[in-house]
Amino acid sequence: MIDNVASGQKMAGIAKKTRRASAMEWIRRIGLMGFEDSYPHQLSGGMRQGIAIVRAFATGSPALLMDEPLGALDPRV
Repeated sequence: MIDNVASGQKMAGIAKKTRRASAMEWIRRIGLMGFEDSYPHQLSGGMRQGIAIVRAFATGSPALLMDEPLGALDPRV
């Protein structure tokens, strides 16, 4: 999962150490610590949706166009 979150930064040419640190911070922010080495099939649909959202945010883009990004997220208890 950590490589998935960092994939946009990798395409932008950001150093591996920097993009992994950034990806870990985003994973922490959405409460998925402990799942950073998980594969997509090991995550719930809502967790995968959260990863897709933070993958977009992790690129550092000043603007994101999203269509119902929060629709499939798992509820937090």
